[in-house]
Order: sequence, then C-alpha cells, then structure tokens
Amino acid sequence: MRSNLISPIFYLDRIETPVSIHHGENDGTVPLQWSLDLCDDLQTLGKTVECFTYPGQPHTLQGESDQLFIQRMIDFFDRQRLAVR
Repeated sequence: MRSNLISPIFYLDRIETPVSIHHGENDGTVPLQWSLDLCDDLQTLGKTVECFTYPGQPHTLQGESDQLFIQRMIDFFDRQRLAVR
C-alpha cells in the first residue's frame, strides 16, 4: 500500500539522533501501544531512546505529569548538548 511508504515506522533505521518518547496512558488520540512498540523497535535497532508513560494522563499531559515531562525534556536536551561538546 502506497500510504505505508510515508509512515515513519519504515525509516527507523535511518534515525541518527537520540529520541525521547512520552505518552499518557489514557491517551484517547494516539494508542499507547504505538509508543510502546516504537520504543521496542528503536531499542531493537540499537538506537538511543528513552521512553516514559504517564499513568492516568490523556494525550496532553496535565499537572504534575506535565511538569515531570518538561523536566525530563530539559534533562534530555542538556544531556544531548553535553554529548556533542
């Protein structure tokens, strides 16, 4: 199917930069399993990936989970910035 050719899942082997994935466990927009599978696939390919899920959270993280997400992303970018020095 032609539409499959544009799906990023078919190009994971081309990823060269670290990836950080965050997903609310009660996401009604994107199935949680998609992120779990993506994390597994990236790890299987030996890619640098960190994966976080947030219990009880919808697609748009809220409250303490949102603050935790923000802090994790700041830490992630700081680690990547330091790694290229």
